[in-house]
Amino acid sequence: MSRAPIARGTAAILLASALAGCGINSIPTAEETAKARWADVQNNYQRRADLIPNLVATVKAAGAQEKD
Repeated sequence: MSRAPIARGTAAILLASALAGCGINSIPTAEETAKARWADVQNNYQRRADLIPNLVATVKAAGAQEKD
């Protein structure tokens, strides 16, 4: 029985695991980027929610002015 196929299989497994390990350091970076972008989304929603009372007050004032 030849050892060449076993050696090739072992080399392929080692190469695949080595390449997979190269990307392992990028996972925390990508996770932090995603968290930062989600925080931006939440900040935009909060900013919009904070503007609603101002819009309501403006509409009420315009309605009061139209009555007069």
